[in-house]
Amino acid sequence: MLRIGIDTGGTFTDFVALEVGTGRVSIAKVPSTPKRPSDAPLAAIRQSGVEPGQVERIVIGTTIATNARLQKKGATVLYVGTKGTEDAPVIARIDRKEAYNPAWPKPDAGVRRRHVFGITERLDHKGNVLTALNDKELRRLGDWAARWLKSDPETDWAVAVNLLYSYVSPAHEKAIGDYLAKRFPGLPVSLSHQVAPIWREYERSATTITDAFIKRVIGDFGGQLASEIKSLGIKGPLSLMKSNGGHAAAAAAGEAPVQLLLSGLAGGVIAGRRFARDHAEGNGVTLDMGGTSADVGLIANGEFGSFASTATEVFQEGLRLPPVKLMSKGEYCKDVWRVVMANHRTPDTTWGDFHAMMGSLTAAERRFQTLVAQLGLDAFERIADSLIEHGEAWMRREIRKIPNGVYEGEDYFEDDGVERRNYHFRCKVHVRDDNVVVDLSGSDPQARGPINVTYVATSAACCAGCDGSDLG
Repeated sequence: MLRIGIDTGGTFTDFVALEVGTGRVSIAKVPSTPKRPSDAPLAAIRQSGVEPGQVERIVIGTTIATNARLQKKGATVLYVGTKGTEDAPVIARIDRKEAYNPAWPKPDAGVRRRHVFGITERLDHKGNVLTALNDKELRRLGDWAARWLKSDPETDWAVAVNLLYSYVSPAHEKAIGDYLAKRFPGLPVSLSHQVAPIWREYERSATTITDAFIKRVIGDFGGQLASEIKSLGIKGPLSLMKSNGGHAAAAAAGEAPVQLLLSGLAGGVIAGRRFARDHAEGNGVTLDMGGTSADVGLIANGEFGSFASTATEVFQEGLRLPPVKLMSKGEYCKDVWRVVMANHRTPDTTWGDFHAMMGSLTAAERRFQTLVAQLGLDAFERIADSLIEHGEAWMRREIRKIPNGVYEGEDYFEDDGVERRNYHFRCKVHVRDDNVVVDLSGSDPQARGPINVTYVATSAACCAGCDGSDLG
């Protein structure tokens, strides 16, 4: 029986077959076919002359997704977010690698501002509906998308949907996905609760946009391969290597293609680690150079190295892949931790933070279980709700200490690091009894440089200012 590995990139496609039992290896090399990437692996299989019935399994690693992202040759993405927070991918984060450099270039958002749509709907943090998503709003979204699709029929379009708290309750995202699928058959749509069911809007939006960007190219690649390899008479499983070194069924690769973004890179580093362990005392540097991209990996003490702290493109923090358990039955999952620490920018200095965090969470879990056992789950939930209500009541009492009226303030940035002009920030705070309305509408529009502030950070600043110390 044969186990086959194929690495297909932008220039060449390499084939290796290992005969189980004898260890005999056969190889083949063919040019890649960028216009139809699935053709090259099939050509390599045919050139190798392997007997289809002898194939036990095939694993393919590919830089197709990586190259599409680097060369910006994926789909043009239309982004849909909850109205009021739809600019999350464009604004990104308030913190950045060079905190005091106003000219620091933000990573590419993957979407243009004019392709952003804010849809009226809202859930709270528990998944309760605050503003329902209605049919009129769905039609408004559909009409907006239709105008873009009609404006350039030759463009490869895709949609990324990322709604607030969809990872708690995905009903609104599912409704949007169903509506778009019915109105625009064949249009790739990525939903954040499927791609990255995590909190933090920027990370979730960046991951979902990237997924939509490469959805068609990876979906077509995996689907065509699965179909045509089956037609060759090969019955063994066909899988694509994921960014974490795992496997995804080729036919289903288009369901979450972002998981294959670093597919080819992962295979090269895994092979490099094996070589370093066997022949270089566990230490080495891998260089995987192709016609489109070159990838460098560090193997230290037999383990993967970390990403460079200055990386701002493919490896830029922001992408998030499905979570895995860090602990099981009170013990660290060592293999998972090795991967986590190997891909952290400062593994040596942050291990203590991780260890302390897990220790505190473990202690909190024990204490939480003890309290629930003593009080009962219903009573515990009532107490938690009471604490939230107490916090709100305390805040309202503090607001009442501020005299009713309108308080105004203004300031400005001298430049944003991109354009040399003043950016004005104007704020009006309306206080009436125990209610506060903060009006920032008089401020200048978003800047091109990295001085914009996220919705979450703005809300937090407003809440912090409500103690009255900055008013009057």
